[in-house]
Amino acid sequence: MNLIAGLWLISAPWLMEQLGSLEYSNPGIATNMMGIGVVLIVMCVWALARPTAATPEWINMVCGAWLAAAPWALGFAGAMRSESIADCVIGLLVLVMAISASRKTRRAVS
Repeated sequence: MNLIAGLWLISAPWLMEQLGSLEYSNPGIATNMMGIGVVLIVMCVWALARPTAATPEWINMVCGAWLAAAPWALGFAGAMRSESIADCVIGLLVLVMAISASRKTRRAVS
């Protein structure tokens, strides 16, 4: 799931701009989405390579929390409502999945 979320975050700014549904007035928004997308993909590969490592889940928790808070932190929560909702939903999904994976990793290591 994180792989899909990462791929979406990387491609969404470009796809939405091509479809004409979005014009980024703040390039930091697209950079943020793509950066978090790359981190999620790297953490997915890391977790697959080392299934008992807890670090990818912790980094995913931080990424999910940041993605959910980014619309307010970067100041686009009111101006771009659909993008704000998408970031919040994806961020919360990543956060919940990371917490769940972290619990499973702790059980597997114990």
